Amino acid sequence: MNKRHSKAMSTKSSNVDFEAIQPSRNERNRRLGVDCNDKLVWKHWSLGGEYPRVLEIRNALQQTQVIEYSLPENKSTYFVEFPRPVSLAPGMVFQLEIKFRPIERINYYDRIEIKTKRGSFFVFLESLLPYVAIDVEKNVDWGFCPVKESTERTITLRNKGTMPYEFNWQAQPPFSVSPCVGKMEPNASQILKVVFHPIEASSFVATAICRVRGEEDEEDQITKIRLSGTGKYPYIQSKITDMDFGCVNTGDSLQQILTVENKSLVPGRFTIQKTDVDLESCFSFQPTRGEIAPESSVAIRVVYKPLTTGTFSCDTFKIGTPGGNALSLRCRGQATGAELTLGVKSLNFDNQEIGLVVEKHFKITNHSWRAAKYQWVGLQPGCAFEFAVPFGSIPPRDKVHKGTATCTIRFRPTEAINYYRRVYCLINDHSTVLYVDLLGTGYCEKEKKRPAPFTQRQVDLHWGRFNAGLGKATPDEIEAALEPSEEVEAASPGDFEESQMRETMFTTMNTQRFDQPQPLQLWKDLFTPSSDAMVLPFSLDEPELNFGQSMKMKGGDARPIHVRNNTSAKATAVWCCPTSGVWDVQPRSADIKPFSSTPFKVLFKPTVSNRFSHATLECYVFFKTMRSFRLVNEVSFIPPTCLLLEAHGHTYPPMGFFSPIADLSRDRITFPACHPSASIYQTMMINNKAEQPLHYTIVIDPAVSQHEEEQKRIRAKNLDEDGFPIAPPDELESPVIADSGRRVFSCHPSSGVVPPGGHQLVAFRFQPHMATLYRAHARCRLNQIDSSTQKITLLGQSFNPRLLLADDGSLFFKPTHVGILVSRQYMIENPSRIGLTFDWQVPNRYRDVISIEPTSGMMRGNERLKIKVTFRPSEQKKYMLKIPCNCNVVGMDDELTAKYRTSLAVFGEGVVGGLTIEPSSLDFATVRIGSCETRQLTMFNSTSCDVPFALGYVLTDSASQSEDDGTLVEFSVKEGVLPCRAHLSVNVKFSPKARESYRVVIFCKLIRSGVAKLQDTLKVIDLPDSPTATQLGMKGGHDLSTNFEEELSTLPQCEITGSGAYPVLAITDIRAIRTSKAHLWEQFSINQINDAITEELTDVDKNRTEFSIQRLIEQAPMFTLDFAAGAVGSHPYVVFMEVTNTTAMAMQFSFRFPNDTDLQPEHWWPDDVHTEDERWREMILDNNLFSIEPRKGSLPAGGSMCVRLTYQHKFAGLHILPVLLDIQEGKRLCLKLTGRSLRQNERHLHFINNTHAFQPVAIGDADPPVQYYELRNLSSDLVQYKLDSTALQKLQQDNYNFPVFKCENPEGVIAAQDSVWLRWLFTPLETKRYVMDCSIHIQSDGKVLHAYSVQFQAEGYHGRKVSQENLVEMKANEFSKLSDKPKLVIPALPICLSIDVLRFGRVPYHSINRRLVVLKNTSLTDTYSYIWNTALPYSNAEISVSPVKGSLAPGEHQVCKMTFISGSVTQILDMNVDCIVLNTTLRNERDAERQKYEDEMFAAENPEEDIVYSHCETRLSATQSVAGNSTLKFKNGSFISQKRCKRPVHDAGHGGTYRSPMATIIRHQDIMAEEDEPRNGQEMMWVDIKPVFLSMRVQARVLSTEQFKETQLEDMHGAWFPALTLQQQHVEGPYPALLAPVAETLTNRPASRALAEGLLLAERDGTEEEQAEFRQRYQQVLDWQSHSQPQTLPEPEPEELPEMQASPTQTAVYTNLLVDLLREIVHDPEVVEAYETLHSERVPYYCEVASTPRASRPGSAVASARASLLSAQAVTSRQLDGGAAPQIGTPPPVQKAPSPETASPKAPTPPSMLKSPTPPSGLPTPKPPSIQSPSGTPAMGAEAQVAADAEVAEVTSKPSSGRTYLESVMKARLAEKEETDKRRTLQNGWFQNAVEEVLESLSFEIMEDAAQNKLNLLTTSTSGKLNRRSKRASPPPSRSL
Repeated sequence: MNKRHSKAMSTKSSNVDFEAIQPSRNERNRRLGVDCNDKLVWKHWSLGGEYPRVLEIRNALQQTQVIEYSLPENKSTYFVEFPRPVSLAPGMVFQLEIKFRPIERINYYDRIEIKTKRGSFFVFLESLLPYVAIDVEKNVDWGFCPVKESTERTITLRNKGTMPYEFNWQAQPPFSVSPCVGKMEPNASQILKVVFHPIEASSFVATAICRVRGEEDEEDQITKIRLSGTGKYPYIQSKITDMDFGCVNTGDSLQQILTVENKSLVPGRFTIQKTDVDLESCFSFQPTRGEIAPESSVAIRVVYKPLTTGTFSCDTFKIGTPGGNALSLRCRGQATGAELTLGVKSLNFDNQEIGLVVEKHFKITNHSWRAAKYQWVGLQPGCAFEFAVPFGSIPPRDKVHKGTATCTIRFRPTEAINYYRRVYCLINDHSTVLYVDLLGTGYCEKEKKRPAPFTQRQVDLHWGRFNAGLGKATPDEIEAALEPSEEVEAASPGDFEESQMRETMFTTMNTQRFDQPQPLQLWKDLFTPSSDAMVLPFSLDEPELNFGQSMKMKGGDARPIHVRNNTSAKATAVWCCPTSGVWDVQPRSADIKPFSSTPFKVLFKPTVSNRFSHATLECYVFFKTMRSFRLVNEVSFIPPTCLLLEAHGHTYPPMGFFSPIADLSRDRITFPACHPSASIYQTMMINNKAEQPLHYTIVIDPAVSQHEEEQKRIRAKNLDEDGFPIAPPDELESPVIADSGRRVFSCHPSSGVVPPGGHQLVAFRFQPHMATLYRAHARCRLNQIDSSTQKITLLGQSFNPRLLLADDGSLFFKPTHVGILVSRQYMIENPSRIGLTFDWQVPNRYRDVISIEPTSGMMRGNERLKIKVTFRPSEQKKYMLKIPCNCNVVGMDDELTAKYRTSLAVFGEGVVGGLTIEPSSLDFATVRIGSCETRQLTMFNSTSCDVPFALGYVLTDSASQSEDDGTLVEFSVKEGVLPCRAHLSVNVKFSPKARESYRVVIFCKLIRSGVAKLQDTLKVIDLPDSPTATQLGMKGGHDLSTNFEEELSTLPQCEITGSGAYPVLAITDIRAIRTSKAHLWEQFSINQINDAITEELTDVDKNRTEFSIQRLIEQAPMFTLDFAAGAVGSHPYVVFMEVTNTTAMAMQFSFRFPNDTDLQPEHWWPDDVHTEDERWREMILDNNLFSIEPRKGSLPAGGSMCVRLTYQHKFAGLHILPVLLDIQEGKRLCLKLTGRSLRQNERHLHFINNTHAFQPVAIGDADPPVQYYELRNLSSDLVQYKLDSTALQKLQQDNYNFPVFKCENPEGVIAAQDSVWLRWLFTPLETKRYVMDCSIHIQSDGKVLHAYSVQFQAEGYHGRKVSQENLVEMKANEFSKLSDKPKLVIPALPICLSIDVLRFGRVPYHSINRRLVVLKNTSLTDTYSYIWNTALPYSNAEISVSPVKGSLAPGEHQVCKMTFISGSVTQILDMNVDCIVLNTTLRNERDAERQKYEDEMFAAENPEEDIVYSHCETRLSATQSVAGNSTLKFKNGSFISQKRCKRPVHDAGHGGTYRSPMATIIRHQDIMAEEDEPRNGQEMMWVDIKPVFLSMRVQARVLSTEQFKETQLEDMHGAWFPALTLQQQHVEGPYPALLAPVAETLTNRPASRALAEGLLLAERDGTEEEQAEFRQRYQQVLDWQSHSQPQTLPEPEPEELPEMQASPTQTAVYTNLLVDLLREIVHDPEVVEAYETLHSERVPYYCEVASTPRASRPGSAVASARASLLSAQAVTSRQLDGGAAPQIGTPPPVQKAPSPETASPKAPTPPSMLKSPTPPSGLPTPKPPSIQSPSGTPAMGAEAQVAADAEVAEVTSKPSSGRTYLESVMKARLAEKEETDKRRTLQNGWFQNAVEEVLESLSFEIMEDAAQNKLNLLTTSTSGKLNRRSKRASPPPSRSL
C-alpha cells in the first residue's frame, strides 16, 4: 500500500471506537425498529467529481415513527439535505441521498447519526483510494512427503483491494508455484498449486516471494509465505516374493491376492512393470499403479490366464516406487489342456470278406473339468477305415463320473489285401496328439485270394524298424539280416552298415514290449507328407491335388498322380475311393517296380453345382510278396503303407461363393519356447456356423526374426495394424528371410472342407532356425473369398541352453577350520524360457574338498535355484577350484547342438580354530517334572575362522536309571556356526523326566562329518550327519566307551547338576482337641495319603484337560478321612492338619468339592434326574456339613500351611462326601470325607477300619505276646459289648481244636466317650495267614442292638526259616507309624508336648526305660496346670512321670522324666497316655466374675445382710456340673438357693443340660474361639472351663529275657546287659494277678479323668484334708487300672547286698575315660551354642539343663540341699510379704531374676480351696497303700505330708530357726540319696548308675554360676525384706549349703 493511503488511514482512528460499540443490523432492527445499511463506501472516484449514493431507511415497526438524522462532520465533502424529521408509516422506506465530492486525494471517513424515540445509531461513510490488498496463507507445510515424488497443495490468492494487480511468484526448488504469474481483479480469487518435490530424505524450509504491483503503484509490494516439508523415503514390503499358480487349464484364469504394505510415514506410489519384455505375459495385475497410504496396505489382484497349452510361464515383475525401494515378484504357472485318454491303442478287425462292413467302438475319456473338442485327421467317407463322426465334443468330468464319448469305426475292405493305418486325433488347445492303430485283412472267397493275417506285434516291429532308420527294408533283406548263415558272415565281414542293420534287426525282434511313441514323434509322423521320399518306403509325387472350379458334371476333370517305390522290391499300390463317385482313381491297382514310379489318374466328377468337394484318397502300397499268406514269413512281414492324397475342388461359378459364417478359436498363437533344433505344435479350431460346407485355405507368410524385424523397421515407412513391417514380396522371398531354408511355421491340414455346423482342428508347427524371436502371419481364406480372409498372428521364440551363475561364476568361502564342513547357498538361474538339465562334474581329486547338492537336476524356463556348495579343507592352505557343469535341453539329450558347458570357480582357505565354554558348571537345583528351567552359557570363538559346532550332553551319574529320550537337556542353538572372534549365548533347558538327581556334562564338538551353513547371520541349521548325543552314545544310562571318554576330555565342557521332582504335599501333623494324634493319624489315612502322593503320576494326574470333577473323583485313588461319630447338635468336629511342601520348589494345591465347577447346567436340565446318592450329596453340600479352610493355597519350597477341616453334626446318619485333592502338576487324590451323626441315646462303636492285622508270631512260641485291639464308644451312653464266639470256635475246630485266636475280655462295658482294649493272644500252628471274620455285638438287656463285623488277620512264620530281611521288616512294622515330632500348635490349646510318640521299642522283662518329654506353654497370657495320667490298662507294666503335676506360667516349659517299667508280661503296647491340662487363669477370671455378679445380686436382694466378698469361695464341682443336677450354690460354707444366682454355671465340656448361647465360642474346648470374640463377658462368665487331654502314644514290645537275647543280639552287651557287671540280678517284685474283666471295665479312664479334674481343683481350691483325700483316691484309681498293688521294695541291709562292685582299677579307668569324653563333648563350642539357643525353640528337647534346677533332681545330695534351700527361702519371702506359703511337696516353679513386675508386693495370691467332690460310687475302697514316688523312693502319706507341712510352717514362721531347718533337711536328703543310689545299683547295675552320675554332674556344672546368681539375688531380696520388717538382719545362707 502506498504512503498516501497510509496517511489517510490515520483519520479513521476517531471512528474505530464507534464501530466497536455499533449494534448489529439485526439487533438494531429488533431494538429500534429501523432497518438500513451499516456503511456506505465509495471506491472508484477521482478529484473534482460528484458521486451520489442513496441510503434507504425502512420502518420495521408496526406503528408510525419519526426518524431524524444529522449532517456529516465534513460537510464540504459529503453533501446531505438539511435535516428534517421524517414520519414513516409501518413498512415505508425513506431515501436519503448523500453526494461525495472529493477535493483531496486522501481517504475520507465520516458518519451520519440516525435518531428515533427508542435510540440512535450511526451510518458510516467511507471513501477509499484505489489500493492493492493481498490475502494469502502465510505458512504451507507438507509434513512428510515421499522422495522423488511431487506432492501438491493448493492455496487461494485473493484481491481484497480496490485495484487490479499483477503477481509474480518466485520459489526455490524443491518447491514450485503454478501459475507463477497472473493478474487479479478486485474482489477476485485464484487457486494456486504449490508443489513439493524432494530429491533426498531431508527437511526443507523455504520462502516463496510474491511480487505484486497495482496499476497505479510505482513500486512492487512483496508478500512472503513460508514453505516447509520433509522428504522421506517410502518403504514398501510384501511377505510374498514368489507366487506359484500351479497348473491352470488353457483359457481359464486363476487369481491370487498380493498384499503390499507401506511401513513408512509417507505415501508410497507404486508401479508394476515386467522386467523382461520379450513376449506378452500371461500374468496381469489390478491395479498396476497406485498409492499406499502411510502405515497401511493395499491388496493387488494377480491373475494368471494361460493362452498356450503346455507353456510354463515364469515372469519377474518389479513393484517399485519413484524414490523408495523396489520389490521383486516372481510369478509361475503351468498351462494345461484337456486330459484325454483313449480306451484302446489298437483295433484289429481280423479277416473280413470284401464288400462287408464291420463296426467297432471305443471310448474317449475326459479327465479334466472342462469340455474338450477333438478331431480325427484324414478320415473321409469312402476310406477303408471310416469314422461315423470324425469330430465331436466330450463333456467335462463331474464329482462322480468322468466325461466320455463313444467313437464308431467301420471297416469296409474293397480288395483282398492287408489294411493298416495309424489315425491321429487332435485336441483343441492342447499340445499332444492321440493315435489308434487300425488293422484289418480283406479276402475274396470266390477268387481264392487270402492275404496273410497280421497282428499288432508285427505292426510294432515295423515301427521299431522304422524309428531305427530301417523303414525301407524289404522282406528279403529282413530275412537275410536275421538268418545266421556263415556265407553271409563270410561274404561281407567288413561291411559295417550290414552288421549295424543285423544288430538293429535282432534288437528289434528280441524286444518283447515296445514303448508308446513320444508325442513329438507322433506330431512328426502326422506332419510327414506322403510325398516325403526320403523317409517313406513308398511316396506320392504330390500330397495334394486342387482341381479348382469344375463345371463338367459328367466327364469330370482328371489329374495325374505318381506313386513311387523307394525300395528294392516289387510293390503293389491299391487305391480306395469314395463310393459317391465324385472322386475316382484309375487304375485302382497296379504293380510298381523297384525304385520306379507308376502313374495314376485322379478323376473329379462332381454331380451337384455350387458345392465344395474334398476327399482324402487312400493308397495302400505293400510288397507284392505280401499278397498271399503262402508267400509271407511272419518274421519278415511288413504292413502296408497308407499314402494319403488330399483332393478338393468346387462347382461354384466365379464370384458366386457364399459368404462364410465362421470364426476362429484363436487369432494369436504363441508357441512355447524351444531349442532351435526342436519343433513345437499347437492347435486351432475353425467353427462353421452356416448350413453350407465351409472351405478354408491357410497360407502362412514367411517368418521374420527379431533381428531382421529391427532392420526392416528402420527401412520400412509403413507398418501394419499389429506394428509389423510391410515388406514387398521380393524382399520377403529374399535369402535373408528366416524361412528361406525351411519354413519356420507350418500347419496341417492346410486346406479342407468343414461340414455344416461342424468344426475343423488345424495343427500348427513351429520349427525355428536360430535362437531368436519369430513372428509371422497365417491367413485363413474362407470360401475362397479374399474379403473373408482372417489373419492369425504366430509368435515363437527359441533359445540356446544357458546357465547363469551368480557373482560372475565365483564363490568365496571364509577361512574354515581344517576338517570342518561349511556350506553356502549359491544361486544359479536359467535365463532362457526352455527347460534345462544340469549336471555338476566335480573332479575326482576335489571330491573330498568340495561337493555340490544337488549335483544334477532340472530347471524350467526363467527359474532360479539355490544349490548348496560345501567346502571342507583337508589341510591348511588356500584353495582355488574350478567345477564344470554340463547343461542340456530337456527332452533333447541326444542332440549335440543342445549341450552347454560352464564352470564355477570356488575360492577358500583352510585354517585351524577352536571354541571355549563359560561357565564351567550350571546348577539347576530342583525342577518340576514336566516343566523346565533355563540357564545360559556362552561360547567364545577367538580364532580367525568360523567354527561349525554341535552341542551334546552325556549322563555321567551311574545311579540314573531313567530312559533318556534325548530331551533331558535341550539347547536353544544345538548346532550352528560361530563366527570368528565372536561369542554366542546359548539357553540350556533342563527338563527332568524322573524323580532323581542328574549330573550331565555338556560338551561342544566341532562338526567334521556334517555340514554347517555359513551365512551373514548366525542360524540354527539341520545337520543330518552331525554327531548328536544319540549317535555318540551320550544318553543317560549308557556306558561310555574309552575312546569317547578320551575324546570328551579334550572337548570344551560345562557340567550341569539338577534333580527332578513332582510337587509333593505331605501331611506332617494333625491335631484335634477331642481325639489323640494316633487316632487321627489312622482315621485320616495319613500314611496312605503320604505314600500315594509320592508315587509316580498316572494318566489321571497328567490329564489336565479334564473338567469334570465327578469323573476325576471316580478315577483318582480314594482315601478315607474319618471324622468319627458324634451326637446330633454336639460341637463340630474340628481337625487341624498341617500340610508341608517337601520339595525345593513352589507348589499350589486345592481341595475341589463335587460342586466346584465352572460349567453351569443348562436351563432345560431337569432337577429331578438326580439319583438318591446325588440328592444326599447335595444335601450335605447345601448344609455345609463338611468344610475345608482354606480350599486352596500356595506353598513355597519347604513351606507349611494349616488346613482346618470341620464336620458339623446337624443331621443324623452317615455322611460321605468325596473331595478331590488336586496338586497342580502333581498327584490327584480323592478324599472321602466320612462322618456319622448319632441320634439321641443312640449307641455306636466306632471302627476306623474293619480289618485289623496282628503282628506275626512264630510257630511254637510258648509265650506269644498279648496284642490289643481298641473298641471306641463315641456315643453319649455306655455300651455293653460282646464278642460272637462262633468264628473263634469254627477257627478252633479247623485247627485241631486248638485256640489260634483267644480274646481274654470278650465282653464288657464301655463308658460313654471312652474305649476299651481287647486283649488277644495269637498262637499259630502253621506258617500261613489266618483270617477270621468276627462279629461284635452291642447288647442291651440281653438283646443285640447292633452287630459289627471285623476281620482279624495274623500270620505265623517259622522262626528258623524266615530270612533276615523279613525279620527286619516285621520289626519295622511292629507299631503304628506316625510322626513323633509335633509341628502344629492349635491356637485354642497353646500348651504342647515336645514329642507325640514315646518309642521304647523292644524291651526285656522288668527293665526300666527312661525318656525326657518337655511340656511347654506357648501362651503369652494364661497359666496352665497339668497332671499326668499314665495308667496302662490290663498290664503290670507302668509308666511314671516326674514331676507328675505342676503349673506352667506363660511362656514357661517343664521337663518331665518318663520312666517305663516293662513288667513281666509279653505284650505289644501301642496306646496313649494323657497329660490333663487346665487353663487356671481363665477359670479364675470366670469364677471371679461369677462371684462378683452373685454378690451384687445377693446384696440387691438382701440389703440388711452383711456380705463378705471373697474371691471364688464357692463353685459347683466339676462332676455336678457335668451331670447337670446341681441346684444349689454354697458360700462361706453355707448353701444358698439357686435363684440367688441369676445364671447357672455351665460346663464347657460335653453333655451339659443347659448350654449358654456364647458356649459356641469357648476357648480350649471342642471348637476354636474367633479372634474378634471377647475373652470374658456377661455371657461368657457362665461357661465353665474344663481340663483337656494331651495324648502321647507309647509304643513298646515287652519280651522275656530269653527272647530279648535271641532277637536283640546287637543290644545284648549294651545298656541292658553291661559287660562290666560281675553279677546281674533283676528284682521281680510281687505283681498282683489280673482282675476280672468286669472290674477292668468299671475302673476305666472316665473315673481317672474325673478324679484328675478333681485333684486339680482340690490343689487350687480345697483344704489340706480335701487335697490329701483326693490324692489318696486318685492313687487308688491308678493302682486299680494298672492291676497292681504297688509296694515299696524291701530295703536290704548293706551286708546283704550282692557283690556287684568292680575292682577299683577298673572303676577308675572307665570313670576317667568316660569323664574325659563327656567333658570334651560338653565343652565343645557347637554344644554350648546349641544349649544357648534352646530357649528360642518351640519345645526344647533337652531343656532340663536350663529349666530344672539342680535341687529338683532326685538322687543328688547337692540337688536335694539346694532344692530345700530354695524352697525355704521362697517360703520365708512369701510369709514376710503376707502371702500364703506353698506346700513343701509341690515342686516350685523356676525362679527368675526379679523384675519390677515380679517383685511388686501386689502380686495376686492363690485362691482358697474348694471341697473336693465325692468319688464315683462304683469304685471299691480298699485300704490305701503307701504311694511310691516316681523316682522309686517311698513318698510320704497324706497324714505324714500334712504333719510335715505344718512343721515347716511352724519352723519357717521364725526367721532365726530357718537356717537350722535347712541344715536338717539337707542331711535327710543326703541320706535319702544314698539309699536311692543303692536301690538303683541293685536294679540297673553300677555301670549305668555311674554314667548317670557323670552326666548329671557335668550337666549341672554348666549351670552352677547361673544358679548361684539366682540364689544371691533371692537371698538379697529376702534379707532386705527382713531388715525392713523386723529391723534385724539374718546372715545369708552360705554357698556350701
